[in-house]
Amino acid sequence: AGRGAIEAQPNDGDDGDDALAFLRFRRRGVRAGRMTATLNGLKYLMLALCVGMACTILYTCSTVGTPFKREYLVDWMPATLIDFYVNVTVLLCWVWYKETSWVARLLWTALLVCLGSFGTTAYVFVQLAAMDNPKSVQKLLLRKQRSNYENLLIG
Repeated sequence: AGRGAIEAQPNDGDDGDDALAFLRFRRRGVRAGRMTATLNGLKYLMLALCVGMACTILYTCSTVGTPFKREYLVDWMPATLIDFYVNVTVLLCWVWYKETSWVARLLWTALLVCLGSFGTTAYVFVQLAAMDNPKSVQKLLLRKQRSNYENLLIG
């Protein structure tokens, strides 16, 4: 039988077994429905955060100018930059583990290093949007398997 299909089981005449089997199947369906709703919520949250960061970056650049002026590089700025790049390094470890293509790795590295939260939220949104019928967070966090075509090209 296909995924999610109910298979007929031999019945010894006890209707209690049928009721328990139905309840177990229903509970699995409810859990899957909640997971899908949760991941959809996360996907739209990441999209909203991504758009919000894009608007913030564009607004700030258009009203203040470049963020690399000398007067901005005082007091807390070094600590803020160190904090930012430590977080980016942690995220890049995950991205480099998860992505199998060097092109994707380099693209996401550039986006995360240059655009910060915008790049991060864009990456998570793309990962969530690419998930078909998610069953668990593992699909989001773990490395995707390469296709046979990618194996031939990359080696």
